[in-house]
Amino acid sequence: KDPVCQIANVLFPAGFTCAGNKAAVDKLCELATKARALQARVIKAGGAFHTPLMGPAQEDLNKAIDKMLPRMKPPRCAIYFNATAQKVSAGTLPPDFVGLLKRQMTSEALWEPSVKQMIMDQ
Repeated sequence: KDPVCQIANVLFPAGFTCAGNKAAVDKLCELATKARALQARVIKAGGAFHTPLMGPAQEDLNKAIDKMLPRMKPPRCAIYFNATAQKVSAGTLPPDFVGLLKRQMTSEALWEPSVKQMIMDQ
């Protein structure tokens, strides 16, 4: 199995969480500690969320989303998908944003850019 360790969440300037295979994440933590990172620690999570390692679960989620799509309604307010940090306006038809919903589990979460976009959109 190829090692996977990548940014999973962009939280704030120079603040990230990473996810991947245990050995790769442990190695990153070791290297970050040696480089005197302000904080480097391994946290327990239910999976390597926001990485390609979630692909099998993403496939199951995609099937569930596709099954529910005919019953989905447009959002009543603006929503932001943190896979892109882009706004989806109230009233947008679900087929126009369901692709973004499907990307959530395997794409990095752009938390800081999402919040900045929300502020700019006010």
